[in-house]
Amino acid sequence: MNSCRANYLLRIFPGFLLLTLLLSGCHTPPAATASRSSAPGIDVYLIPLDDFSFEYTDFLARSLSKETGLRIKPCLQMGATGLVPFPGTSQYSAAAIMNMAAPVTANLPYRRADTAYIVLTSRDINMDSRALHFVFTIHNSGMRIAVVSAARLFLSQAGGVADRETVNRRIIKMVKRSIGDVYYGYQRSTDIHDLMYSPIMSLEDVDKMGNVFLNRK
Repeated sequence: MNSCRANYLLRIFPGFLLLTLLLSGCHTPPAATASRSSAPGIDVYLIPLDDFSFEYTDFLARSLSKETGLRIKPCLQMGATGLVPFPGTSQYSAAAIMNMAAPVTANLPYRRADTAYIVLTSRDINMDSRALHFVFTIHNSGMRIAVVSAARLFLSQAGGVADRETVNRRIIKMVKRSIGDVYYGYQRSTDIHDLMYSPIMSLEDVDKMGNVFLNRK
């Protein structure tokens, strides 16, 4: 798929596909084995940016709460005033998004010292160094914040737009993987069947990667 077509798809399809997912119904993946903290409060907050559906965020929170046993709650959409793409590109700094989210997380109710926060966006993101062409997700363990971008997850491996079940499966994988990063603090794995597999360099890797945390208690 040429770069112009890819950029066009990244601009117009995220909102439409999120709406399609909501209207068409989604499937909850198999149960995970990880457990939640016994302390009161919220384990994980899902924070949609202004370009990501709150309704779909709520679906993710409810589905993943049921699957993992964690107390996962959605937030209303977070504003993005002042967020601008890298010069001459349509990509945004994942670090800038995390920095914008930090004061928001400090004001959320029922948070604990070990509460984790996952920001959801349909914007295409990258590291500030732009050493890679793009990233699906990035996290900061110290801040306990991760950013998950759905932008590339909407695309098919062959070009064009992926079907809704594929998109939904990918988003759930990447959100749950981010929970492994910033809530559980799991290490990376070289087993492609493990949800913490690394490196993820393509949609093919995302699709091959397992949907469970292997050999972790």
